[in-house]
This record gives sequence, structure tokens and C-alpha cells, in this order.
Amino acid sequence: MPSKFHFVYCSEKEAKEITNISGVAYSGGPIPQPWSEFPLIIDLAGVTIAPQIPLIYNHENDPEFRLGEIQVKNSGQDLQISGGVDTTTEKGKYIVEAGKKFQWQLSIGARVEKLEYVSADEDREINGRTFTGPFVHIKKSMLREVSVCAIGADPETNMQIAAKLNFSKPHNEGEKNNMNKDLKQYIQLKYRLDAAATDEAIIAFLKEKGKTVEAEEKEFADFGKPAESVADTVKRELAAKMAEESSRQKSIIAACGEEFADFAATAIQAGYTIEETNKIVAALKAQAARYPAGSPNILVKKDSEMNAKTLEAAVALGSGVSESIVTASYAPEVVDAADRIRGISLRELVRLCAVLEGRNVSATFSNETIAAGFSTASLPGILGNVANKKALQAFSAQPIIATRLCRAGDLSDFKESERYRINDVGDLDLVGNGGEIKHGTVNEDKATNKLETYGKIFTLTRQMIINDDLGAFFAIPTAMGAKAARKIDLLFHERLLANPVFQGAALFSANHDNYLTGAASALGIDALKAAYSKFLKAKDSNGVEINITPKYLFVPSELDLFARELVGSAAVVGSTDRPAANVLSHLGLEVVSSPYLNSAKFTGASATGWYLFADPNMADTFEIGYLNGQRTPTVEQGEIDFSTLGISYRCIFDIGIREQAYQGMVFSKGVN
Repeated sequence: MPSKFHFVYCSEKEAKEITNISGVAYSGGPIPQPWSEFPLIIDLAGVTIAPQIPLIYNHENDPEFRLGEIQVKNSGQDLQISGGVDTTTEKGKYIVEAGKKFQWQLSIGARVEKLEYVSADEDREINGRTFTGPFVHIKKSMLREVSVCAIGADPETNMQIAAKLNFSKPHNEGEKNNMNKDLKQYIQLKYRLDAAATDEAIIAFLKEKGKTVEAEEKEFADFGKPAESVADTVKRELAAKMAEESSRQKSIIAACGEEFADFAATAIQAGYTIEETNKIVAALKAQAARYPAGSPNILVKKDSEMNAKTLEAAVALGSGVSESIVTASYAPEVVDAADRIRGISLRELVRLCAVLEGRNVSATFSNETIAAGFSTASLPGILGNVANKKALQAFSAQPIIATRLCRAGDLSDFKESERYRINDVGDLDLVGNGGEIKHGTVNEDKATNKLETYGKIFTLTRQMIINDDLGAFFAIPTAMGAKAARKIDLLFHERLLANPVFQGAALFSANHDNYLTGAASALGIDALKAAYSKFLKAKDSNGVEINITPKYLFVPSELDLFARELVGSAAVVGSTDRPAANVLSHLGLEVVSSPYLNSAKFTGASATGWYLFADPNMADTFEIGYLNGQRTPTVEQGEIDFSTLGISYRCIFDIGIREQAYQGMVFSKGVN
């Protein structure tokens, strides 16, 4: 970070036309962006500041929009600036004059080097403050410029216009201005500058590079050689670099051989290392082995589907998809070839997808390369398929409470669906000597369910590609997969704790004879026996006992260990009025605990309430409805928005949870 703010070669006249400014360029809080679903928070502990920070107008990278230079102070909680605006320019004069009428805001331009998605409900301390997700945490970045704006993305920024600067004489804060002939020749040779470059041009060039004449002079003196040999030294260094580059090119040509000569030219122009080239060539050879001899270029010209599958499998392996899922999803020869390039980078993937589909790519990785990759069918498909696997893996790894207590059902659309349950066909009648069997009648109970769609959109951005960060992209569908699993539990607990009206009365109520309250309902031996007895007395709509037993003791997390003691202990300790044997241990009850039963997020939550649930395969309780049997979330490519620099995907999940019967559940309120 620069320690002093200065103007180079500033005359007294020029100083009078420089207006002093100060302000806050970033307040340390969330910054909304139109291209991002979530706000950004820049971690000031990870901010580095470029050697030169220009003050410009509205982020325009144009010399006419440059207003001056500034000093930036990073306090760890905000970014403060001070400096000057040159009023000899039209833009500078306008900024100062308009600033007399209203206060300008500021906005920063930074190069993102490392970011991380923070999921909902996660807290993180940044810049001396605590923020709750979802947001994007910019962990490392480099500040490149500060812009004057009418409306900044960060509403807490401001710019103050103060008195004008006054310098009594030209100065440059001690920077060396004069160079002798030998030093000048050394700098010209070192940076390959024109031999006719003036002192002013050389100083300006060094300043742009973040260097000084003094530093170059010290380095020059360290050579300890006469001026005539300095040129030779620099030339030898340049020759060594040229030899290194020549060696790289020869190694790439040798690695590619005649079979992949076309790719060798691409690798050389793109600046690939020999290690990167070897990875790609190994994959190309593995795939080429599947085709007849004599067609060395068939891989990049035909059968792009097979090539895409190999790249997809490699990305899946490299992103942490389990090998069991990969081997089940792809042919053995595809997995074998993919294993050799499992470390493929995002940039390599974009370029290869473009090359494999015959797109023209530039010699260096550029916007044209990114555009070529975005235009392919394989790149969105590869990333979407792997994102699906990441979401599914995270979904499967997340424990779901509701699936143990509820049965699954399939719905065909999103309309309110009526669910009928046969509750009685009448008793079997005695068949007389005549052999006549009477017709029975079927009684049905009706319940409902309704699907809703839940989802989020996430995007592979141009910045992720430039930062070569596949991990940041795949972290999003991974988090969404886990959240989809949690969504089932959240919907179930919300419905359960709300105690909705069902068949004319509250789901858990005296009318349904499945509700205990009062001090005696607190979880304990006697209360559990009472609830168990009530459960056994459940009747169908004709008043006949249905004779089912509970399977699950469902309790808040606070009661988990106590519940396990109740149903697991073989003896009762401290009792004098009953046998020592604990009959509850023989009922086979399984304890299921949940942190959501006592969550402030839900109306009706309680730390003392508990439930008995029947096996959902034996009796209806709640139903988790899915659309046409799709029991997991789906990642699919969304519409490409012209204003978005990236490929967007959406993670969607169609589910609905409703109560289906009251006889298979008993609720005990406990002591509040």
C-alpha cells in the first residue's frame, strides 16, 4: 500500500488546479450487484492495493475519464481515500462543480483472487462485523481503482471536496529525476525500452510498474560492473529466457508428436506448461486408441459426444464426486481416460470444449476463448451434469428426519390433490348353508396434498473462469443439494408444529383422542405408558380399534438422551411401588430426535412436547409428495440472459407435505 500521496512534476500553477478530496470508498458491508443473486462482501484483511490507484469516473477505462490519483488507507473496517481531482479536464471540472450541489458517492474496482459462497443461516465475522448468509465472501482481492459515481453499489460511501492543494515548488516526494547514461542504458535494456526514450518517459514507465529510479539504481550498482558489461549481462538474461522458452516449445512438440501436431501449436500459443500439455495429450491418446489407425485427428473433429463424456468424468472426479458414482455413470474406458486428467482446470475445460467442437480460439486465454466455450453444447452440459451429481451427493449425505416418519407418495401435477384411504370394508359375515356371500361396502377417508416448487439459480461467471475456480462453482450446487434435503424437514416440522385442522378438528386434539396435556404429560415412564395406551386405543371412522403399535418416539434434541434411557434401560432405579423391570425397554421403540421441534423458526415449537409415530408403512401419518416419483432435486441449465456474462443453472425440487390421518400419531404436550 502506498505510504504517501504525491503528484510528480506538479508546478505551482498546476497545483492550484488540483482540488483536494477525501472520503470512504468502501464501508466494509454488503455490496449488491445486478449480475449476482447474492450480495458481495469484500474481506479487507485480504485486500492488497495496487502500487498506483487512479481516481476515475464511473469505472470507465478511458484516459479522458481519469480524474487524478489517490492514496488509500485500509483500516480493516473500511477503505478511506484522499487525493486530488484535476480540474483542468472537463470531467474533473464537472465533478468539482457538481460536488458543490450534491455529495458524490464512490465505488471500487478490484480483481477477485479468491471467493467463497456463504450459505443461508451461516454467520461469518468480516471487517469487524458479523454477517449472515447467503452472500459471496471475497476473501482475497486486489484494489485497482476507485470511481466517482452518482449512486454507488455501497450506499454508505461518500466523497468530500475540500480546499485546493498548494505547493510552493515542483517536487516529486524525493523520487530521483536524473539518470546518468549508464543507468539509463541499463533500464532501457532490462525492460526492452526504445533507445530514444526520454527520462520522463522512463520514469512514467517505472511508476506504472510500481518501481522507482532509486530501486533500479541500487540494483544497477549491485552488478559491480562497468557500463559496457551491463548490456551484456542483461542480454545474457534475455538469452536465458529465450532458451527456456525454446526448451518449453521443443518439449511440447515432442510430447504431442506427429499425431497431435495441431494441438502442439495451440499449446505453445496458449502458454501451456509441459505438465499441462502432458495431461491433455494423455487424454487425447486414450480416446484416440478407440478409433481406427491412420486417423490421428479424428478426436478433435468427430464424435464430440464421447470426448465430452471423458471431460465430464474428469471434472466429476476432480470436483469430489465419489468414485462409486462416477464408475456407475460412465463406461470403464471413459473413467480410465478421465482418471488421467482428473486435475483438469476450468480454463483447460473451456478451451478444450471449444476446440473439440471446432471453434476458433485465440492464442492467449481471452474473452474470445470464453465466448467460444460458452457457445458450445458440451461445456454447459458437462458442468450441468457434474453439478447434478454434486447436488445429489450432498442431498444423499444429509440426514432427513421426515423420511423416517412419513410415507412417500407420487403426484402428477401441482393442483390440490385428493388422497383417499380405505379405512373399513366391514366385518366378514357368516356364510350360510346356501353359500351366499353378502356384498361389503367400502368406507374411505379423504386427505389432500399439494406440490410446490422450490429452487435457486446459480451461475458460472466470467470471473470464475478467469480465476480458474471450479471449486467456487461446484460449492453452490453442493450447498443447494444439502439445503434441498433440509427443506423436506423444514416443511414437515412447519406443518406438524402448526397442528392444522384435519377432518373437523385440530390434528392433535381431544376430539381425535391423540393428545395429552398437563403436568403428567411430561416425558417420563408414566407419561410414556399413558401415551402408549392411548395409541393402542386408536379407532377407525366406524369406531373399531385398528390395533397398531407405535414404532418411533419423536422428541426434541433436548430430550434425546433421556428418551434413550427410558426405552433402553432394563430396570427402573429408585422405584418402591412397582417391579424393578422396565417394560418400556421391550416395546422396541426407536428414538428419533430433532432440533427443529424446539426451533424459534416455527410456531408451536416446544422443548417439552413429544410424539409417538407409527411405522408409515403400517399406518398413514404424513405424506411427502413428489412429482412423478422424482425424489431428489434436479439441476438443469436455465435460459441464457444476454446481460449475464456466464452460464446459468437452476436447482429445483418439487415436493408437498400434508397430514393423511390422525390415528397413527399421539402428541404429549409436556410441561411448558
